[in-house]
Amino acid sequence: MLWIINRVNHPYVAACIDTNNSLMVGEDPLTAIRKLAPLAFTNHFSDHCIVFDQYGCRITGVATGTGDVPMRQAYQVIKANPNMKRLKIEVEFDPGVDGREKARRREYQAVVDSIRFVREELGVGRGSKGQIQLGQ
Repeated sequence: MLWIINRVNHPYVAACIDTNNSLMVGEDPLTAIRKLAPLAFTNHFSDHCIVFDQYGCRITGVATGTGDVPMRQAYQVIKANPNMKRLKIEVEFDPGVDGREKARRREYQAVVDSIRFVREELGVGRGSKGQIQLGQ
């Protein structure tokens, strides 16, 4: 990713820090976040968990702050980037074997828990238009 961005070398080409993508390819998330931060203009702030089962392992979305991505450290890196003014919370959710209604309730709760984590644990506040703003 870095090679491509540097090779193109154009102000309209930059990165999106997706806090969990590197986990899916076996790379340390915090290392990837730190490397992408100087070239990033936006983010997808989401957490994932590595789940081990009889077939090996899989990666699944969870409420922010409850998984295997170091979200507190990721937030500090994102907050320090002058090009990012907002935190974009993303919940990627695996419904598993739950039916539609139960899966929706669990996903909704993961969104509520993610917002609570960002506000209460990280201290992120609301901006003038109701958007979550960094550093408030």
